[in-house]
Amino acid sequence: MEYNKAELQVVNGVERLYYGILAVRKRIEENNKRIESIERRAYDAESAMEAGKSTDAVTLGMTANLAARRQDLLKLRIEESGYISDLKKLTGTDFSSVQFAGNFTAGNLVQPLSYYLDKAEASNTDLQLADLKIRKAEHGIAAAKRSYLPDVGLMAGYSYQNSIKILPETNPFIGASFSWNIQDIFSNRRVARQRRLQLEQAVEYREYASKSTAAEVENAYRQLQESGELINAAAESVQFRKRNLGIEYDRQAAGLNTMSEVLDAEAEYAKAEADYYSAMVNYRVMMANLIMLTSDKAVR
Repeated sequence: MEYNKAELQVVNGVERLYYGILAVRKRIEENNKRIESIERRAYDAESAMEAGKSTDAVTLGMTANLAARRQDLLKLRIEESGYISDLKKLTGTDFSSVQFAGNFTAGNLVQPLSYYLDKAEASNTDLQLADLKIRKAEHGIAAAKRSYLPDVGLMAGYSYQNSIKILPETNPFIGASFSWNIQDIFSNRRVARQRRLQLEQAVEYREYASKSTAAEVENAYRQLQESGELINAAAESVQFRKRNLGIEYDRQAAGLNTMSEVLDAEAEYAKAEADYYSAMVNYRVMMANLIMLTSDKAVR
């Protein structure tokens, strides 16, 4: 059971890190678009300043904004490196140069909350371990009771003699042995009392673990539902930004906007995709948590 629990934790950790890397890479893509847009605007601002149509303050503001975006990009790359390092620790493989697949569905069909609560009560690894502790304590009490019994044994054999001629040389015998240490009775009482307390403690822990697991399942289920709502909202935003980007492309073809405006639209579209991706990642992580809470073995 301890092995199964460790396996569940490892699989859940790998899933978290995998989707975390996917999300942070989408944020990096968004930030690159932002930087490209600011660089384009800074170039336009410098050209306008040389023509006397802008001030140095505008250029300095652009430069400061660009520096902040590059700092954010550096933080995201550090975050990505941390995820990859943790993933290497769990799997023993370096994924720094691997392009992860980003197209995945929301996951398994979500069942009613009662389904997960019942499944957790029957299959949760921590609860099964708590049941084993109760059984261990019960066996300990049974062993303490048996120690009150005396030691009884049977023996058989024969003796050999040749000094007295009128007696047979070999004499077989059979008998029983019986020993009972009175002092052990008092020491066994202390042991039995201690093991009864261990049983009470194991039962109390089982009740606590059951309530705690049910609360964790309810929390994971609620977050799963919320993540599903966020996915729907983010998907609508993606569709809106996609249509807006198409309009900006058409305006560019007609000469009605600048390249900076197109880059801004691309950055907003990338941001909407990143938000959608983050919602999907959070959904998958919550689903993985729910599976870990309601399973007794790893699901791949």
